[in-house]
Amino acid sequence: MRRFFQAGLAVVVLLAGYLTFWPTPVDPMAWDPPADQGLTGAYAPNDRLAGVTRLAQGHVRAPDAVAFDGAGRLYTSSADGRISRMAADGTGAEVFSDTGGRPTGMAFAPDGALIAADEPRGALLRIPPGGGPPETLADSVNGRRLRLVNDVTVAADGTVYLTESSSRFHYDRSRWIVLEHAGDGAVHAYDPRTRRTGVVRDGLHLPNGIVLSDDGGHLLVSETGAYRVIRHWLSGPRAGATETLAANLPGYPNDISPAAGGGHWVALMSLRSPLLDGLGAWPGVRRAITRLPYTWLPEPAPIGFVIRLDARGSVTANLQDSGEGAFTAVSAVTERDGTLYLGTETGDAVGRVTY
Repeated sequence: MRRFFQAGLAVVVLLAGYLTFWPTPVDPMAWDPPADQGLTGAYAPNDRLAGVTRLAQGHVRAPDAVAFDGAGRLYTSSADGRISRMAADGTGAEVFSDTGGRPTGMAFAPDGALIAADEPRGALLRIPPGGGPPETLADSVNGRRLRLVNDVTVAADGTVYLTESSSRFHYDRSRWIVLEHAGDGAVHAYDPRTRRTGVVRDGLHLPNGIVLSDDGGHLLVSETGAYRVIRHWLSGPRAGATETLAANLPGYPNDISPAAGGGHWVALMSLRSPLLDGLGAWPGVRRAITRLPYTWLPEPAPIGFVIRLDARGSVTANLQDSGEGAFTAVSAVTERDGTLYLGTETGDAVGRVTY
């Protein structure tokens, strides 16, 4: 019995030493998360996202991004690098391009080319209107290689704004980014005339979805790691300033896109993690957690969740589904003809639902 106790104590000591001293690249910062309001008020639970139709099922894998061209054709990405094109009802799916990476965000340029942020290549790509191999527009900023590029939006003059969720970690370590809360994300701008990329706004906590206002005066950015949507002014008397549009969201905001009639749709990947919020002031504990096998890190409960925000950041629509078979891990939402098209980071189909 004594030997058994000694062996058990040795295991505990070794484990404690490992969790305390084993090298890890993650260096968490202390922060005070806003109190989670949960699914109350404007975020009250409902089943308005139930009954999602799955398009191109099996043809795509983890279709993170969705976009429509001028002819009304639907484009989506796959985790294996393929970008597929199909009719709006999901029929006729074909491979439009293969980036060899993982396209995480897409938008069309004024000339009809498809612009994509590709991870883990850390590159901004251009695919000609007819499809085919992509051209690399940018893979660095200020002499540093880009890392986790995420989403893109294109201005009328061809300028591409893109989010870099982390300058240190790739997509396959995205949970580390949230645990660290280091603010190493940024928004960049690629100028097609000079073919140079510059920093627009840095110090962001996992910036994700991005969209340009109709007048080109400001950007809206989903700051996933801070549970909010921010507005960054590009022109006018407030040029260079950043303000919060919607704060203390009940989930992790992902892609953002215009809504018919005004406002914007925001995809919420999942609900917030009470454990992660509770450890905000304990960076040492969060650092110890990153020494565990990555697959052991906790995942929030799955839910299908999108919201619509007006120009003041108020919630004007709330669609959820937490039932069995729900379309979960919603990464993108795009509206067309009164119908929402949904991307996901986990499934094998594009979602479509009339709200």
